[in-house]
Amino acid sequence: MDERIRAGGEAYERYRKLILERDRLEKEALLTESAWLREFGQLTTDVLLEQIECVKLRVMLGFYQEAADRGVPVDQEELIAYLQRELADDYMILEDMQDHNEAARRRGRTVTEYEDKRIQALYQWIAKRLHPALHPETEKREELRIRWIAAVIAYHANDLLRLVNEEILLRKTFAKLGITELAEEVPDIDLRIREAEAEIGKIRTTEPYTWRGVLEDSEASAAKKAALEAELAEYRGYREQMGKCLDELMR
Repeated sequence: MDERIRAGGEAYERYRKLILERDRLEKEALLTESAWLREFGQLTTDVLLEQIECVKLRVMLGFYQEAADRGVPVDQEELIAYLQRELADDYMILEDMQDHNEAARRRGRTVTEYEDKRIQALYQWIAKRLHPALHPETEKREELRIRWIAAVIAYHANDLLRLVNEEILLRKTFAKLGITELAEEVPDIDLRIREAEAEIGKIRTTEPYTWRGVLEDSEASAAKKAALEAELAEYRGYREQMGKCLDELMR
């Protein structure tokens, strides 16, 4: 049964708090991912790049060794085409990682405790009046949907000034549309509560949120960095060895 619960009831207030908690955790997960990439992203990218170079050299070694065994020159066009096919997915992953690293650097702004409290308060004010989970009309009206998307972007970016502006713009949008406040109603409230609780549990127990444990522990963070550096050194050693072998075959 599609039972709609309006604002003011205990179930509605519980659901509203769960929605805000879920949004907060999603933001923390995003910021954690950004912090992780700023800390380990370049090293992880360097490891992948060395892996790709090792695969490339291993393929080239196979081609040159086979040609040497047969006493014929390497078909360079065939070699290049094979490498392009074999490494296409790896290079796409590498490019994606580099893009994520750059995005993480752009999201690197930290905020003071005061700013964080103001950001949370502003977001809660806007969400109470506009969150699509509480106000179905937000998704139906373009002016409201735009304001909501802009507020979420500002919230995720920890941009206090932009959120202040969004509060002002929302008030103006409501006035323009002749709205005092949107109707607050939620269909199937018990189901929505269970879904929100499940989402919160999933965020708390999966990456990137769980990376917080490593980032907040200096010893664990140092160990992670040391492991990546060791892996990078190992691949560089492989690449150097295979490079020497390839040079011998190409003489």
